[in-house]
Amino acid sequence: MKRKNKWIGMLVAVLLAMALPQTVFGAWWKPTEEKKQETYDFVWKETRIQLNQDVAPALAVLGEGDVFEQDSCAYQGKDTVHRYADFEIATYPVNKKQCVSSIYLLTDQVSTEEGIKIGSSRDDMIKAYGKDYKMEYEAYRYVKGKTELTFYLKDGKVEAIEYMIAE
Repeated sequence: MKRKNKWIGMLVAVLLAMALPQTVFGAWWKPTEEKKQETYDFVWKETRIQLNQDVAPALAVLGEGDVFEQDSCAYQGKDTVHRYADFEIATYPVNKKQCVSSIYLLTDQVSTEEGIKIGSSRDDMIKAYGKDYKMEYEAYRYVKGKTELTFYLKDGKVEAIEYMIAE
């Protein structure tokens, strides 16, 4: 009798577990969803460069580039610009590290992750990023999290692209 009750108890437990709504076991049963990117990042040859992050990992791949330094007006230490053929990375000092403050695309040889580059049309930019922008003159500013991606246009074409820390 005890053996029969044990099996019935196990069967009831399994049936109850299967009958519970998915919301209880949703995280367990559902595959994990890909985390949506919450910042605008620049990617160059599989190297992701993020604003407000230490620039050292990127420099390990990119090299130093042409370096320009000046006294920081906002922080104690030096602001630094690392200039490469197609883009430049500006940094600011914090806790003995240099963190990325902006990335400025210089040529049509590099693009955003969505494929927008210097020379792209306004329509292509809006198709890639949508209409949720703030516009000042011919600067279209998109904000995601604590980052901002700005497209500077002239005559309906992207003339410059800049990643910045959002205000």
